Amino acid sequence: MGIADPGSERAMATDTVFRIASMTKPIASLAALQLVEDGELDLDQPLASLVPQLSEVNVLVGFDEDRRAVLRPPVRAITLRHLLTHTAGFGYRFLNAEILQAQGEIVAGSLSSLQAPLAFDPGDDWQYGISTDWLGIVIETVCGKPLGHVLKERIFDPLGMVDTSFTAPTDQTRLVPLLSRSENSFEPANAVIGGGDNAEFHSAGGGLYSSAADYVHFCRMLLNKGRLGCRRLLRPESTDLLFESQTGNLAVGRMTSIAPSICRDFEPFAGQQPGWSFAGLINRRQGPDGRSAGSLSWAGLANTYFWIDPHRGICVVIMMQFLPFADEHALALVSSVERAIYSPMPQMGGA
Repeated sequence: MGIADPGSERAMATDTVFRIASMTKPIASLAALQLVEDGELDLDQPLASLVPQLSEVNVLVGFDEDRRAVLRPPVRAITLRHLLTHTAGFGYRFLNAEILQAQGEIVAGSLSSLQAPLAFDPGDDWQYGISTDWLGIVIETVCGKPLGHVLKERIFDPLGMVDTSFTAPTDQTRLVPLLSRSENSFEPANAVIGGGDNAEFHSAGGGLYSSAADYVHFCRMLLNKGRLGCRRLLRPESTDLLFESQTGNLAVGRMTSIAPSICRDFEPFAGQQPGWSFAGLINRRQGPDGRSAGSLSWAGLANTYFWIDPHRGICVVIMMQFLPFADEHALALVSSVERAIYSPMPQMGGA
């Protein structure tokens, strides 16, 4: 299963815990769709009535001569659909230099870090960013309890995801250290993902710790149309929405990093014009390493990856724990695993 800590050569185990970063997003999306099924939320309702802070968000149009942000009100309200599909206009600081400049210095994991301008009017474009963190605030508001409690009650306990939480395991030997790759070695990374244990909010966009075994439970449930064993978490018709692009002809998936020590440029399924569902990337055609068209996939900042291929009945979870994201060695490993899974079985010779 590999080495959990290169320094001590401690081996991985089935309950080894990782920072799964943006692989938190599909889990939060599932909780939101559960609330839609329950009639507590509507995909197209304006959310400012639930979360008044969203009424204060403006669109960034440029900077004045003193390099101060010039803002204007958005032409339409932010909805749940916008947050789920990353079309609200929110970005990430490490991917958008203008948002970085407009925000200035922030404290990671603080509520004030969510006070960022929009890069465009809601619904006009796609940009990967803090939309899912706002989704978590919406879920907390509707449920009246912290996001971690909601996810535990609605998802983790029903699926037996015993090692998934917004807090690190008390036994630190179970946690894989976060590393940074230098040219020929690894060293401890000076980075915090999802705000860490001192965050002022549970980051629906990237704050969970989990194990590969736990995340496989989540993927198997989606592969089985919202059910695992005797527990149904989502109706089949709602689960289908997670495997269908919800972004039309918008350009989706490409991320150009302005912080290469944290994240490299990333363009999955280049040339295919993939779509985005309510939970991740949808490749419209078969991938170069064999993944079927209509698969759901995404990844986490520390090089954790998953995909769910409903056509072939396959789900795959690959966990690493080092920066930068989209490191060429990490991507090569993911590709090699995928090719091995989809390669034809060797033909057995006859007698």
